[in-house]
Amino acid sequence: MVCPLDWGLGHATRCVAIIRKLIVLEANVIIAADNAPMAFLKKELEGENVRFVIFPWRPVKYQKKGSFSLKLILQSPRILVEIRKEHKFLQKIIKENSADIIISDNRFGLWSKKAKTVFITHQVFIQAPRYFKWTEPILYFLNSLFIKRFDYCWVPDVKNEPSFSGVLSHKKEKKFLTFTGILSRFSGLEHLNGDNPLPNEFPNDFVLVMLSGPEPQRSLLEQKLALEFSKLNEAAVFLRGLASSDKSTITENQVWFDHLNTSQILFLIKNAKLVVCRSGYSTIMDLAVFNKKALLIPTPGQTEQEYLAELYHRNNWSYRVIQSSIDIKNQLELAKKTTGIPSINNQSQLLDKALKQLSTADC
Repeated sequence: MVCPLDWGLGHATRCVAIIRKLIVLEANVIIAADNAPMAFLKKELEGENVRFVIFPWRPVKYQKKGSFSLKLILQSPRILVEIRKEHKFLQKIIKENSADIIISDNRFGLWSKKAKTVFITHQVFIQAPRYFKWTEPILYFLNSLFIKRFDYCWVPDVKNEPSFSGVLSHKKEKKFLTFTGILSRFSGLEHLNGDNPLPNEFPNDFVLVMLSGPEPQRSLLEQKLALEFSKLNEAAVFLRGLASSDKSTITENQVWFDHLNTSQILFLIKNAKLVVCRSGYSTIMDLAVFNKKALLIPTPGQTEQEYLAELYHRNNWSYRVIQSSIDIKNQLELAKKTTGIPSINNQSQLLDKALKQLSTADC
């Protein structure tokens, strides 16, 4: 049973690589999700021999203003209640579906004594806001209390430098971590060009804007970038990341897609001269498959995205800009001068090794 967190689509998209491996291994796969992740995975795995069950999760509320970290702390009592609820609900699902292995992408309540359990995260060492750095040891202690309830902890990264997650998973060496290599639905598809979703007359030289993450920030960035690109004579493709819709809009030098399939997105990423997107970890892993240059705009207040954007900016892998300071014309030119997010070969062997742990486990 594979269970991604309902917080944007990133947790669901990176589970695709694992699910496809499990299908090849002839496992009986159950997808346990809800809302947008469920809609996405049903489309992505259409025709595959998998089953779907609803596993509800009450999403974290994301306000327009104020510190995200502070709001998250204030919501922590409710989050703990939700974790307890999903832990109890898991026991019911295990019994009803005879599941013997649970793979949880950042759903803290999905440990059980009735099955072998895996927790997927790239945030072992959570980053605190600048004025609260002193809390990071406390955050690690609390985070590890949950993680160690699971039988395995998989980190979608490589063990040695250069790493993609930096101090988020490499601050200190921990023996309970298993590194799987990057998890992307595009892994192994680098040699393909994908299906072209663009109209025939659309320019070949275009910028791809990939929108993602929780609301209302996803929509706020969309509005800001739409205004910025309207001032430019620049061909742009906007991928809105709305899995529940298939609408598209075409103008003279812009194309807007609510949602596309993996083959179509592969074409856009591979052929775009540059990608503008959030610095979410799943998005970064997708770009790494193609060694892509990017303009990264972290979600305001998300310390993880702010850290990753700064790390990649320092390494000259991409260019970082904060949402309130977008000046797209100048920043696109600076992003073009970066080296691109690096691609690391032979990572599929790491995922194979992690899955072998499960195949030899006494379930």
